[in-house]
Amino acid sequence: MSNVTPLEIAGIVARVFDLDPKSLSTRMAGNYKEWPRPLAARSLAVRLIMAHTTATKVSILNLFGIARSGGYRVLEEADQRLSAEIKADPELRDLVVKVEREIDALHESREEAREAELRRRAADDAKRSYARGKAAGQGART
Repeated sequence: MSNVTPLEIAGIVARVFDLDPKSLSTRMAGNYKEWPRPLAARSLAVRLIMAHTTATKVSILNLFGIARSGGYRVLEEADQRLSAEIKADPELRDLVVKVEREIDALHESREEAREAELRRRAADDAKRSYARGKAAGQGART
Protein backbone atom coordinates (compact mmCIF):
# COMPACT_ATOMS: atom_id res chain seq x y z
CA MET A 1 0.00 0.00 0.00
CA SER A 2 1.13 3.48 -0.74
CA ASN A 3 1.81 6.17 1.84
CA VAL A 4 -0.03 8.71 -0.31
CA THR A 5 -3.43 9.82 1.02
CA PRO A 6 -6.71 9.88 -0.89
CA LEU A 7 -6.74 13.70 -0.79
CA GLU A 8 -3.22 13.84 -2.21
CA ILE A 9 -4.16 11.47 -5.02
CA ALA A 10 -7.23 13.57 -5.83
CA GLY A 11 -5.02 16.68 -5.82
CA ILE A 12 -2.50 15.12 -8.19
CA VAL A 13 -5.27 14.04 -10.57
CA ALA A 14 -6.82 17.52 -10.49
CA ARG A 15 -3.45 19.17 -11.14
CA VAL A 16 -2.56 16.89 -14.06
CA PHE A 17 -6.03 17.35 -15.58
CA ASP A 18 -5.76 21.11 -14.95
CA LEU A 19 -8.88 21.17 -12.79
CA ASP A 20 -9.82 22.80 -9.52
CA PRO A 21 -9.67 19.97 -6.95
CA LYS A 22 -13.17 20.93 -5.79
CA SER A 23 -14.51 20.15 -9.26
CA LEU A 24 -13.86 16.46 -8.62
CA SER A 25 -16.54 16.43 -5.94
CA THR A 26 -19.26 18.38 -7.71
CA ARG A 27 -22.14 17.00 -9.71
CA MET A 28 -20.97 16.78 -13.31
CA ALA A 29 -23.81 15.20 -15.28
CA GLY A 30 -23.26 15.61 -18.99
CA ASN A 31 -19.64 16.76 -18.71
CA TYR A 32 -18.06 13.41 -19.43
CA LYS A 33 -17.07 14.19 -23.01
CA GLU A 34 -15.91 17.77 -22.38
CA TRP A 35 -12.17 18.22 -22.13
CA PRO A 36 -10.55 18.01 -19.61
CA ARG A 37 -13.15 15.40 -18.77
CA PRO A 38 -13.93 16.07 -15.13
CA LEU A 39 -15.77 12.76 -14.80
CA ALA A 40 -12.80 10.87 -16.25
CA ALA A 41 -10.57 12.69 -13.75
CA ARG A 42 -12.84 11.77 -10.85
CA SER A 43 -13.10 8.17 -12.05
CA LEU A 44 -9.32 7.98 -12.30
CA ALA A 45 -8.92 9.45 -8.82
CA VAL A 46 -11.34 6.87 -7.42
CA ARG A 47 -9.55 4.02 -9.21
CA LEU A 48 -6.13 5.14 -7.96
CA ILE A 49 -7.34 5.75 -4.41
CA MET A 50 -8.73 2.23 -4.33
CA ALA A 51 -5.46 0.85 -5.74
CA HIS A 52 -3.01 2.84 -3.60
CA THR A 53 -4.77 3.28 -0.26
CA THR A 54 -6.85 1.39 2.25
CA ALA A 55 -9.74 3.85 1.88
CA THR A 56 -13.16 2.25 2.00
CA LYS A 57 -15.76 2.75 -0.71
CA VAL A 58 -17.89 4.70 1.76
CA SER A 59 -15.03 7.11 2.50
CA ILE A 60 -14.42 7.51 -1.24
CA LEU A 61 -18.10 8.26 -1.83
CA ASN A 62 -17.94 10.86 0.95
CA LEU A 63 -14.73 12.39 -0.40
CA PHE A 64 -16.26 12.97 -3.82
CA GLY A 65 -19.74 13.90 -2.64
CA ILE A 66 -21.41 10.88 -4.22
CA ALA A 67 -24.65 9.76 -2.58
CA ARG A 68 -24.43 6.41 -0.83
CA SER A 69 -27.67 5.19 -2.34
CA GLY A 70 -26.54 3.81 -5.67
CA GLY A 71 -23.02 5.06 -5.06
CA TYR A 72 -21.34 1.71 -5.50
CA ARG A 73 -23.07 1.29 -8.86
CA VAL A 74 -21.98 4.80 -9.85
CA LEU A 75 -18.34 3.94 -9.01
CA GLU A 76 -18.47 0.69 -11.01
CA GLU A 77 -20.09 2.29 -14.06
CA ALA A 78 -17.66 5.20 -13.99
CA ASP A 79 -14.71 2.79 -13.81
CA GLN A 80 -16.02 0.84 -16.81
CA ARG A 81 -16.50 4.08 -18.75
CA LEU A 82 -12.99 5.17 -17.80
CA SER A 83 -11.50 1.89 -19.02
CA ALA A 84 -13.19 2.33 -22.41
CA GLU A 85 -12.03 5.95 -22.64
CA ILE A 86 -8.43 5.05 -21.78
CA LYS A 87 -8.38 2.41 -24.52
CA ALA A 88 -9.82 4.82 -27.08
CA ASP A 89 -7.95 8.03 -26.22
CA PRO A 90 -4.13 8.20 -26.31
CA GLU A 91 -4.14 11.67 -24.73
CA LEU A 92 -6.11 10.36 -21.75
CA ARG A 93 -3.76 7.36 -21.53
CA ASP A 94 -0.81 9.76 -21.33
CA LEU A 95 -2.49 11.69 -18.51
CA VAL A 96 -3.08 8.45 -16.61
CA VAL A 97 0.60 7.53 -16.92
CA LYS A 98 1.61 11.02 -15.75
CA VAL A 99 -0.66 10.80 -12.68
CA GLU A 100 0.65 7.35 -11.77
CA ARG A 101 4.24 8.56 -12.07
CA GLU A 102 3.56 11.50 -9.77
CA ILE A 103 1.93 9.24 -7.18
CA ASP A 104 4.87 6.82 -7.38
CA ALA A 105 7.37 9.69 -7.06
CA LEU A 106 5.61 11.04 -3.97
CA HIS A 107 5.49 7.57 -2.45
CA GLU A 108 9.19 6.95 -3.16
CA SER A 109 10.28 10.30 -1.72
CA ARG A 110 8.40 9.53 1.49
CA GLU A 111 9.88 6.05 1.69
CA GLU A 112 13.38 7.47 1.29
CA ALA A 113 12.70 10.05 4.00
CA ARG A 114 11.28 7.36 6.30
CA GLU A 115 14.32 5.14 5.77
CA ALA A 116 16.68 8.05 6.44
CA GLU A 117 14.80 8.82 9.66
CA LEU A 118 15.05 5.18 10.76
CA ARG A 119 18.82 5.20 10.08
CA ARG A 120 19.19 8.44 12.06
CA ARG A 121 17.26 6.98 14.99
CA ALA A 122 19.32 3.79 14.92
CA ALA A 123 22.53 5.84 14.97
CA ASP A 124 21.21 7.94 17.88
CA ASP A 125 20.24 4.78 19.78
CA ALA A 126 23.69 3.31 19.19
CA LYS A 127 25.35 6.50 20.49
CA ARG A 128 23.16 6.50 23.62
CA SER A 129 23.81 2.81 24.20
CA TYR A 130 27.57 3.34 23.81
CA ALA A 131 27.48 6.30 26.19
CA ARG A 132 25.51 4.29 28.79
CA GLY A 133 27.94 1.40 28.48
CA LYS A 134 30.92 3.69 28.82
CA ALA A 135 29.37 5.41 31.86
CA ALA A 136 28.57 2.07 33.47
CA GLY A 137 32.13 0.89 32.89
CA GLN A 138 33.59 4.00 34.51
CA GLY A 139 31.24 3.68 37.48
CA ALA A 140 32.44 0.14 38.13
CA ARG A 141 36.09 1.28 38.42
CA THR A 142 35.53 3.68 41.30
